[in-house]
Amino acid sequence: MRYTGYLIVFVALLQVCSFPSFADEPATRPALPKLDKAKEAYQQKAERAKADLLKDLDTKEAAARARGDKAAVDTIKSERTSFVEKNRLPKSVVVTGYESRMKAAITELEAVYTTAIKELVRTKMDDDATALQKELDALKSGADIFAGWVDLIDLADLTKHDAAVRWKKEGDVLKVDGGKNYAPLLLRYLPPEEYELQIIIDRIPGGDDCFEVGTVFGDHRCFMVIDTGGVTGIAYLDGKFRGNETMGHNHIGADPVDLRLIVKKTGVTLTADGKEVSKYTGKADRLSEGGPSEIEVGALYLSAAPNAGFHVKSLRLKVISGKGKILPVEKK
Repeated sequence: MRYTGYLIVFVALLQVCSFPSFADEPATRPALPKLDKAKEAYQQKAERAKADLLKDLDTKEAAARARGDKAAVDTIKSERTSFVEKNRLPKSVVVTGYESRMKAAITELEAVYTTAIKELVRTKMDDDATALQKELDALKSGADIFAGWVDLIDLADLTKHDAAVRWKKEGDVLKVDGGKNYAPLLLRYLPPEEYELQIIIDRIPGGDDCFEVGTVFGDHRCFMVIDTGGVTGIAYLDGKFRGNETMGHNHIGADPVDLRLIVKKTGVTLTADGKEVSKYTGKADRLSEGGPSEIEVGALYLSAAPNAGFHVKSLRLKVISGKGKILPVEKK
């Protein structure tokens, strides 16, 4: 299960907590009853955190009513409904405390799940171990939200810019095959002022050209090339392609590479498996895409040179400062 934006995993994780009880398991597998207790504890903590956040909304509404501020009251009422019915965080009150409490509760429950799965594997209860692993995977996916990550794979729009000619989604993986054109893939997300973009990719055998990322720094979209003849970095600086001071060396092969693009007010840094490959600390207006772009202004996108194919196994963004925005799906 994947989540985007500020979607809260409270409801989904309460469903996880309703998994059949292991309370009657023998003492030789003590982690299973402990898992039941951990689920109950998590549910209690989640309910208290939610109740406290609703109290904060009540307090905020009471203050708005005392001022006679109808617009504020309407906003708070709408946010309360959205929080209760659609599981979206409100903006009228501070939510960092709620997020911290939920993140801590999830971390505690995750540790107990891991122990229980190991016991099931040791005792050859493989089906039960698989079931618990699926729950744990959902739990981890939800935990990303409380760490500030936005999953972008579900925001990849294969319906625009002829993306479907080369791009396809296979489960939780994006795949781009070789082809005759570039077929850029729009990501329906406008990034905030500062952010970290993670892309885990590997190369499909048979092609040797580059992977490409359209990203945003300041008010300018810039163009990153990944492994164009072993060279990686910002492609265009002062209109010049490659060979500039923003370029470093990196190779993408059959083994997955963890790319991290960190965009701050002070500049742009690209790392590969934790090692710095490229860095730029100049003005944003020196960067460009090298020409007109058909991609929506301000949005992120992916592409690949015609003679190249890649798997994108992880694609997510962490907000450092500012606010991102999910673009709506255009109606046909």
